Amino acid sequence: MAIEPSPLHRKKKITVLISNGGGGHITAAESLKEILGRDFDIEIHNIIEVVKPLDPVRFLSKGKFNGEDLYNFCLQRHQNRLINWIAFLGSKCIKGNKIEKAFEKFLSKSALPDLIISVTPFINFGIAPVAQRFDIPFLILPTDLDGSSFLLGFPPKESPSSFKFGLAYDDPDIRSMTFENTMVSEDQLVLTGFPVRPSCLKKYTDIELTHIRTKFGLLENYATLTLIMGAVGGNLIFEHTCTLATLDPRSYDLSLQINICTGHNHKVRAKILKYLFDLGAIPLGAHSYRLPTGLVFHLHGFTKDVIELMAASDLIITKTGSCTVNEAIYLGKKLLLDNTPRATARHLWWEQFNIPFAQKHQLGYAFTEARQLHMLIPSLLKYPDPKKPTLQIPNFVENIRKVVREMI
Repeated sequence: MAIEPSPLHRKKKITVLISNGGGGHITAAESLKEILGRDFDIEIHNIIEVVKPLDPVRFLSKGKFNGEDLYNFCLQRHQNRLINWIAFLGSKCIKGNKIEKAFEKFLSKSALPDLIISVTPFINFGIAPVAQRFDIPFLILPTDLDGSSFLLGFPPKESPSSFKFGLAYDDPDIRSMTFENTMVSEDQLVLTGFPVRPSCLKKYTDIELTHIRTKFGLLENYATLTLIMGAVGGNLIFEHTCTLATLDPRSYDLSLQINICTGHNHKVRAKILKYLFDLGAIPLGAHSYRLPTGLVFHLHGFTKDVIELMAASDLIITKTGSCTVNEAIYLGKKLLLDNTPRATARHLWWEQFNIPFAQKHQLGYAFTEARQLHMLIPSLLKYPDPKKPTLQIPNFVENIRKVVREMI
């Protein structure tokens, strides 16, 4: 017969609320589990499943799809205006009191957690009053630098709910954007840092970087770029690859290799591979191809070790989603941010802030046309920007452990 562990030795339970829209929320939750899982019982729950009776997409499709499915479908196809509409519709259809009832019902099904952490926007104004009624500490941990969507629905005056709000950086512009419509008292704010994985805080040695290059089939003594467009791997990655493929490194006396991260998008990977072969590419290995110009491409599907790939890169080309942007910031990599007409930065308000923020702190540049990469890449590789980043980067691992212990 199994012996029940004594309550005195029970690990305290932390409930982490996520969404599957995009990949940033999942990454943040996995980071929390990696950092806190040794000392706490971490349970990750998709908030959309908790409030699924309130999901209009699920209702209209008779349960075949949910709001996240539609969001990711549109994200992959760059239907950014429709994404904005989905966010607007969801915030209007799912009222705070309905979220309260659904979340209270969810909590009643098992032992109450000792702490609730939300890394999900739009729903927190319905979670906060329930946490307060049950006397459960509640931490809102934004996965966007503009955290205003995480406070959507809270009153414009100081909120009566006793939650804590994590700041990624102690930056006046972040505060201004996040608290433009909602007042949060100073004692509710905690400086956590951005919820990156611990591997982003690691200082990689030359030996470790050599091992990483061997692991991913990267060539030594080549400048390395990584193109990554998020977990969904949108189709824009094909267009940017086509532009990059016309860059002739010989014109700049460069040896250049480019990682193309297609994630779970197998169709776009096959499309890129066909395009490279049409240009005369020859295979160098299982996932590597050299063009007649000497430019080398490495095609990577989903890998849990993408941080290592970024660590071995000189430049990161990416969309403005906060997860990848902040991973690059923590790794100390210069960013080239996609601000082309179909990029999410042009349409999603929670990503627009990331471009001026990166430029203000000398973290990188934005390009409004893909062909600008032909000028930016050689320039940054041959003449690195002498300006050092001005941003003070908090240690997320140390800070989140400290905050959680204080709250529990």
